[in-house]
Amino acid sequence: MAIENTQLDSTCGDDRHNETPGLEALKADIIGEIEGIGAEMTSLLRAREVDVAQEFPTTTQVLACGGDCFMRRGNVSIVQGRPKAGKSFFCSMIAAAYLTGRYEDFATCDGQPGESLLYIDTEQCQEDVVALGRRIATMCGKLAAEAPATLHLLSIRRDGVEDARKVLGAAVRFYRPSLVILDGVTDLVHSPNDETESKDITMWLYNIAEAFGMHIMTVIHENQSILDKARGHIGSELERKCETAIQLVRDEDATGYRAEAKFRLTRKRSPRDFAFTINDQGLPVRHTIALAPAPENTPEPQKDGPASALEKMILMAYGQSKSLTYKTLCSNIIKAAGVQERAAKNRIKWASEMGLINKIGNMYHPCDKILRQQNITVQ
Repeated sequence: MAIENTQLDSTCGDDRHNETPGLEALKADIIGEIEGIGAEMTSLLRAREVDVAQEFPTTTQVLACGGDCFMRRGNVSIVQGRPKAGKSFFCSMIAAAYLTGRYEDFATCDGQPGESLLYIDTEQCQEDVVALGRRIATMCGKLAAEAPATLHLLSIRRDGVEDARKVLGAAVRFYRPSLVILDGVTDLVHSPNDETESKDITMWLYNIAEAFGMHIMTVIHENQSILDKARGHIGSELERKCETAIQLVRDEDATGYRAEAKFRLTRKRSPRDFAFTINDQGLPVRHTIALAPAPENTPEPQKDGPASALEKMILMAYGQSKSLTYKTLCSNIIKAAGVQERAAKNRIKWASEMGLINKIGNMYHPCDKILRQQNITVQ
């Protein structure tokens, strides 16, 4: 192919634009279109201008964890996790905290019971939804069959996509909730991988939240193949626009039930991650890392000896090393405790929170107590 015709004339300069009547005509059309709109365009822009002097009352806050607000009116959040990770149990804690003012680390901004709460379940059978409502009632300090009057619990498992949307819209208008828990947001779309539909439903939820001054907490499954990724295009859209994204991870290696709520994405200061378990009454409660009690009728442990299973595991992982990379520490914990990689990473996190290990640069160092115990072991 000859290239002569494709070369630019070096003498054209800026005058080339003047020689292109098509561009001038397009420019004139755009200007004419804008000028023709007139007052309508002005009104359109004025309605979207942001006044940086505008003040927002604290009443826009819906719920906080450990004093850090992660839910505000006019916003949408997501709770994601693998199947049976404990999403419904976590939602029960959120509901109880809002209805009573406080439950475990979760509380309303003023510590007083919240207003109307709408809880919509799209997946469970009627019997399980009833059990959910009774659990929330018990957590609120009421009899199991006497749910708080401000709790409105709906089951739409049998409804199709269109009917599910209609029910949500009607319920918002009828109950006027300040907090909506939508357990199963993917049931509002025909396909979670339809990009256009996912964008439309996400914008619809945001419009509802803003128009009615409430917060919508959606619940969604994670992809089985991609770790930490909410399912489908709808998951991507919600993650991109949400105020808060909370990931639930169940510790498969824990004795009994243990799950952790991780604040993956937040617009403000992120609350500390929250671990919970299920007590003998079948209620979700805060999980604490307790020190192992000393056996009865045994002598007192020597000074600076390992006081918990976690300390013993950290001591075994370090051996006589004074510092380890994260990868090596994780590998050593897997060998020492016989756990999987996810559980090993959780134990590194707990040990850091308890001050058993400290990160300096790219290396993890044991605390002074572990170092002294290393010396005792050598002697």
